[in-house]
Amino acid sequence: MLSPFHIFKVQSDGSLHWIEGAINVERAKARLKVLAACSCGEYVITDLTGKKISTKSLPKLAVLQRKGAGCEGRTVSALRPRGHIRR
Repeated sequence: MLSPFHIFKVQSDGSLHWIEGAINVERAKARLKVLAACSCGEYVITDLTGKKISTKSLPKLAVLQRKGAGCEGRTVSALRPRGHIRR
């Protein structure tokens, strides 16, 4: 059975990377929240026609620390639990 809704992650070049399908829009939105909390970025839910149903993104915060602290150039999601730092 084809899933009528699909979740995509928006790549840095604007292209869409398929993540998974969902049987209804409510499940797709619930899954989108989980994905967005685990991995920063923009996500899109589409239906079978390709129409965008919903989008979700989490902002990134720049972390500025003095040189030599070991965290230069890192970003942290505004809603990511403490201790989870992405380069």
